[in-house]
Amino acid sequence: MKILIDGRMLDNNSVHGIARYAHNLIHWGLQHRPQHHIVVATRQPQRWADLQREFPQLDTALVRAAPFHWKEQLDFARLFLRQRFDLAHFTSLAAPVFCLCRSLITVHDLIPWHFPSSPWHRPYLATVGRWCCWRATGILTGSQHSCRDLERILQVDPRRVTFFVYGGLDGHHIGAGGAGWRPQRPYLLCVTNPRPHKNAQVLLQAYAELAEMCDLVMVCSEFPALAEAQASYPGLHRRSGLSDADLVSLYQGAAAVVVPSTYEGFGLPVLEAMQMDAPVITSNAASLPEVAGAAALYFDPHQPDQLVQVCRQLLDSPELAQEMREKGRIQAQQFSWERCARQHWDYYESVAFASS
Repeated sequence: MKILIDGRMLDNNSVHGIARYAHNLIHWGLQHRPQHHIVVATRQPQRWADLQREFPQLDTALVRAAPFHWKEQLDFARLFLRQRFDLAHFTSLAAPVFCLCRSLITVHDLIPWHFPSSPWHRPYLATVGRWCCWRATGILTGSQHSCRDLERILQVDPRRVTFFVYGGLDGHHIGAGGAGWRPQRPYLLCVTNPRPHKNAQVLLQAYAELAEMCDLVMVCSEFPALAEAQASYPGLHRRSGLSDADLVSLYQGAAAVVVPSTYEGFGLPVLEAMQMDAPVITSNAASLPEVAGAAALYFDPHQPDQLVQVCRQLLDSPELAQEMREKGRIQAQQFSWERCARQHWDYYESVAFASS
């Protein structure tokens, strides 16, 4: 099988979210399905040179356009006219309308529809996104919540959707933390970004009532509300650009990990926290209850007072914190990158080799 996998999300240095997902699929396939020829669509072919020397079944295809740029339609059209593939996997909704082989699309979420940062996002999804899903051989997603969004917004038949499990932090990092920076006091941890659906503002509001009890570590980029809050609360810390090992250290030392989002297609920080034996406090919105199950304490993401109450409840009760750690450890066993990759590659083979 000759398979094209869109690896453009790996062109930046981040290995989180969709980038981690694509990285896992490609690397697992190279190691465990060496009989297949993998071609990675990338804007930076030179980044793959070392891996190509190690795995001769790996190739690259130059796609100059960034994901969701209109020029990607032209780049992929040229690629499909030049090369023949048995299957193409687009690891996000940044997919071409023209594809001369069987194709799969992963829809992690429809955040651009619910929280558009451009006036073009909704028209793009309603036209190009809907068409790509309609003509794809199959659609993959990691949560029932995203499946319902696909059905409601893009009119995707749920019978065409295949579910997969996510993983969290790479296995070799688990248990490897402990040496990184941590606050002196007990601390809450939030791994987030400034986008509206991450709802960081509610956590900052809640921390005003919790500052005497604990510190708060925000792993994210700078944004004005955070800088303003830091000026008022010396226990509020911002970190960014962390290695997996440093992130593990923060997870393992946290009194609780807080995920206050109003919308998630999955919610990797919840899973990562459970893997690291950190108690989880999360909103009761979107896919987050699917991920955490009974292994989290929940609050309404629009009610900072509820978040304050839940945090105090956990900080005041070592017994409750230990109970949530144990539940999280059990819940996290349902997810792994190994299982995720094996599911995908079994599915690739079933689709590519299916009779027409």
